[in-house]
Amino acid sequence: MKEGTDIFGEILCDYRDGRDVFEIIERSDGFVAFNSIDRYFACYDDWPKIEKRAMEYVEGRVLDLGCGAGRHSIFLQSEGFDLLAIDISPTAIRVCEERGVERTKVMDFREVGELNEEFGTVLLLGNNFGFLGKKVTSRKVLNDLYEITSENGKILAESKKPSKLNGFSSARKRNKDIMTYEVRVKYREKSTDWFKFLSVSEEGMKEILEGTGWRIDSVLKSEDLNVFVVKK
Repeated sequence: MKEGTDIFGEILCDYRDGRDVFEIIERSDGFVAFNSIDRYFACYDDWPKIEKRAMEYVEGRVLDLGCGAGRHSIFLQSEGFDLLAIDISPTAIRVCEERGVERTKVMDFREVGELNEEFGTVLLLGNNFGFLGKKVTSRKVLNDLYEITSENGKILAESKKPSKLNGFSSARKRNKDIMTYEVRVKYREKSTDWFKFLSVSEEGMKEILEGTGWRIDSVLKSEDLNVFVVKK
């Protein structure tokens, strides 16, 4: 994110205010995707089935990493869960608070080790595992999460299947269990800096988890996505 800008938060605010907006995701290889914003505000009934299923695995206090407009946090609060929602975007956090999320914090994923709290379930839904960026970064975050989760703690980590990434050659996707690539978010005349994004298969997730104390307990699958239920 460029200093002084909060493009994602601006998109959320414009959508909340009734403007017809969408986000543009550009990859460094030239592939461009146009994404609707309503998914960030969707109520439970409109969620993808895979995320509804993931809610059945939530236990204990919840840490919602990359909470966006707060859809997961709002639902879990309504179900009686105690949670903390964090996002790097100050404006996204303000939107969450306006929508009723009770406990929030502006924070980068990479700083979660600084939290002086214990959680039973960590959410990395909405393809948010990808924001860990690359193998070495993801392992550091996983190690930090190990320290702030309970004895039976778990992570619900959603990732796009590498084989389902648009635009990459079939040969590249077939030979990759861990794919890191560069993307940026564009909105109107603005854009973020390029940042690394991660996509993993089941084998790729096993490789990343090796030596962290975490293991895959089960995998929820859709056509394009996996939600990995990761436990200690």
